[in-house]
Amino acid sequence: MPPIDRTTILPGVGVGPIVVGRTTAAEVLALLGNDCRVSRHDPSQEVFEISYDYENDEDYEPDRAAQLTRPATFRFEFGMCQAIEIGVYQEGLATREGIRCGTKQAEVRRWLGEPSEVLHKGSMDTLRYSHFGIDIEIGREDDEVVGMEVFRARW
Repeated sequence: MPPIDRTTILPGVGVGPIVVGRTTAAEVLALLGNDCRVSRHDPSQEVFEISYDYENDEDYEPDRAAQLTRPATFRFEFGMCQAIEIGVYQEGLATREGIRCGTKQAEVRRWLGEPSEVLHKGSMDTLRYSHFGIDIEIGREDDEVVGMEVFRARW
């Protein structure tokens, strides 16, 4: 298996050094940079989302070179990262098994087995692996991974 580095997606754990349930918004910014949109609750100013799809609060730039190897979005609750989203521009991020955007659904199921549930929305199906802590979004048109979300595993 490939080693765990900052580009490794670990279902139920996080991405590289960023761990769901343990990493703060300040730590994400220190590790990945400030070229992002930081959304805060008003009036507390507590961070609830960091989006690297944006270069700043207004400029949507999801296909910048830096996006290849860092997650698109981080969601926070009570000061800690609760979910990490990976989108189509994060081609440099993959699980240890090699699941990444562009992987065929059959390969995902070969590695992870049958999902806990399948959600249908628009042109996508979401394979929810609650027990592993990952949702895998599959585009119906090409039957490939178009996104992922890492969260703490739920039993």
